[in-house]
Order: sequence, then C-alpha cells, then structure tokens
Amino acid sequence: MDEPRATLLPISKKEGSNVGCYGRGRCCQNNPGWFGPGEIEKTAELLGIGPEELFKKYLVVVSIQATELPGRPTIDCFAPAKVDADGAPLTPTGARVPRVYDFMRGACIFYRDRRCAIHAARPVECRHYFCEQPEEQNLSHTAIAKMWWDASQSEK
Repeated sequence: MDEPRATLLPISKKEGSNVGCYGRGRCCQNNPGWFGPGEIEKTAELLGIGPEELFKKYLVVVSIQATELPGRPTIDCFAPAKVDADGAPLTPTGARVPRVYDFMRGACIFYRDRRCAIHAARPVECRHYFCEQPEEQNLSHTAIAKMWWDASQSEK
C-alpha cells in the first residue's frame, strides 16, 4: 500500500509551483513516458550500452498522427516497453507496437523495486509529468511527436 503523501518528501518539484513528485510510481505502473529526440543516447550511456542495444532490449516504437501539422503525418516516437506482472514485455521490444498498445496497461520496463532505474536519464514525458496537476498541464504525446517532427525537419 502507498504511504500517505503527508509522510513523503517530494523527489522532484515543478519549478515555480508547489506540485511535486512523491515517487509513488502510479504513472510508472500504468504507462511509460515517451522519449524526446536525443534522449535515447543519454539513457543508453547511463546503462553502459549502445543506443541500438537499448532499443532492442527495452524500447518500442509508438506512432501518432499529428493532425495539427500539414499533411497530418504519422510520427514515430520511442517509449520504454510496457511489461506484465512478471516483467515480460507485453509486445516484442525493438519493434513497432500495434495501435491497441495504447489501451494496454503495463508497468514501465525500467520501473524496478518501486523506483525508476533510469531516473537520471528518464524520458521527457516523465520529467514533465506530475499526477497532481491538471492533465492539460502535462506534456502530451502530440507535443512529444511534434518534437520528433521538428528534429526531423531540422536535419533536412
């Protein structure tokens, strides 16, 4: 059972706010946060492996249609795999997930011993998500997809 919030100290706080993360792991146990451009390399470095190995062992490709962008492109993003109660990925890692994946519930593959194993290099969505603030203030998947889109456009 979760400790009451009053007995916990925040492990991080939203700048300029009294909203904090108390490390209860509710978000980690339901839907892993998505990575932004350039973050996979940092996580791989933290784990002492290469980005390709990180992808093959721990990540999946999630796709989202960016309806607000011209041409409504489908944008691929990276996310930690969701795992079952035994820690086995719900779908194969290192691959694109089916659309139904959004509706599947599973803990983040990096959520271990009630903590984030990659906290120092966690995805952008995790860094900006606070369960105690209104949902519209959290970073949306559409916003993360736009980060990937913008990064791909700057490479051209």
